[in-house]
Amino acid sequence: GTTYALAALMHHRGMTEQAWATAWGIYNVTYNRGYWFRTPEAFTIDGDYRASMYMRPLSIWAIERALEVEAASP
Repeated sequence: GTTYALAALMHHRGMTEQAWATAWGIYNVTYNRGYWFRTPEAFTIDGDYRASMYMRPLSIWAIERALEVEAASP
């Protein structure tokens, strides 16, 4: 979740390319490893995870808000 929040902040600051690369990275790990809606809070060095179904990943909606703000800007 903090990764999505970081991506949203990067987007707000004009770092669009880096923001999308960051968001894609967490998306890739989550969905291409089969976690889907069991998005973990964090991964261990062994590749295990903790706090399955943690709510912080909902911060992905901050990216949508960043896009809305950008679209509304003159």
